[in-house]
Amino acid sequence: MKPPFTLQEVMEAPTWVSTTVVGLIPVILALPRPVRLRVLSVCSVATFWIISHQVTPGRRMLRMLLRWRGWLYKDSGEGGGLKTSSSMQLRKRFYLGTLGILTTIVTWDWQRLGKPKLFSLQDTLPTLPVPKLRRTCERLLESLRPLLSDEEYEKTAAMVSDFASAGGTGERLQRALVEKAQRLEGSQSWVETWWEEEFLRRRDGLPIAGNWYGLDRLDTPRATQSERAAVLITAALTFHRMIKKEQLEPLRMMGVVPLCMWQYRRVFHTCRQPGAETDAIVTATDYADTRHLCVMCNEEAYAFDLYHPDGHPLDVTELRKQIEAIQAMSKATKNSLKQPPVGILTTENRSTWAQCRAELMSAGPNNAASLRKVEASMFLLVLEGPSPPTLTDQARMSFMGNGANRWFDKSIQVIVFSDGVASVNCERSWADAPVAA
Repeated sequence: MKPPFTLQEVMEAPTWVSTTVVGLIPVILALPRPVRLRVLSVCSVATFWIISHQVTPGRRMLRMLLRWRGWLYKDSGEGGGLKTSSSMQLRKRFYLGTLGILTTIVTWDWQRLGKPKLFSLQDTLPTLPVPKLRRTCERLLESLRPLLSDEEYEKTAAMVSDFASAGGTGERLQRALVEKAQRLEGSQSWVETWWEEEFLRRRDGLPIAGNWYGLDRLDTPRATQSERAAVLITAALTFHRMIKKEQLEPLRMMGVVPLCMWQYRRVFHTCRQPGAETDAIVTATDYADTRHLCVMCNEEAYAFDLYHPDGHPLDVTELRKQIEAIQAMSKATKNSLKQPPVGILTTENRSTWAQCRAELMSAGPNNAASLRKVEASMFLLVLEGPSPPTLTDQARMSFMGNGANRWFDKSIQVIVFSDGVASVNCERSWADAPVAA
């Protein structure tokens, strides 16, 4: 976020500013002592607010404070030992208190009564530090000790010692890692690319190896399929608007230390596209591509706009009618006229699916447009038959189904059964658990 003005611009302000400030000094000094103290206090607070909120050093100060992670270990100690001295507790409280006050000042918004916006603290977050080579080797040996015999452990320890020796392979790799982290400073974490590629390079099919599921609450009031689906879509539209307008607050540990919220940009309109060797996470951002929802019903894909031409979203009644129209169209389609269930291909090996997708895209403009329609949709709504009688069967149905009435590449699939029971299936490479949950 670019500040309204920089410190250099303040120093280069018109001469009337400095003249006014200098002229006010004798006036302030002439005031009675109690009044003078109040005025100086107000001026000090105003100066601190300007420096913290409007000028870059305030955010740099917050970024510097967030680099210190000692507060994580002040209660239990990094090695697990108990640390409860009053001085440590006092330092921890002072640190968190200072952090909370500075965060409030830096992100202050009168319209939100001081509540920070979703992405307002992103530029204050320090990048992930590179651990010391010695500490990395120690942690490796600690994790291997319970798994190895004494002879195996001694052999492994010797190999680790040779790896970490001066001028050895470990030292060269550590230096390269530090250099990479320095190049990415302020933009992204050094581990982020590798972490995502670990998921995206896997070639196994998504239903088992790449997706997870969640079941409905047992005490959820029952409704018809179209009614339940309409309510869920309305809730998703509300959440989408809150993300877009940054009405959510950033997640903060202990209510103070902020976490990165960048992945919230990929909650909706996101799809994992298959590749020959590595997949890609693609999020649609074009206005024309982010107004619709795709529905899978009887192994066929349908789509409808979620917004009126004036930009207002459809209400619950209008959404229910759209879903009922899709249900009627699906029932009226004769089996001989049904298209092959393309969704089943998303269960395949990722390289195989990448080849099939390329062939589908090149088969004609309608195919390409249909695929992009599904991949760019807000999320995927799946309409199923009656819900299975047991939770185990519901879990199996939500996790895999028959494979044909799904699109496992989508970031979120909301599954609604004919009796109103709902569940969710999510692809896991696009976000960490707190974001997806």
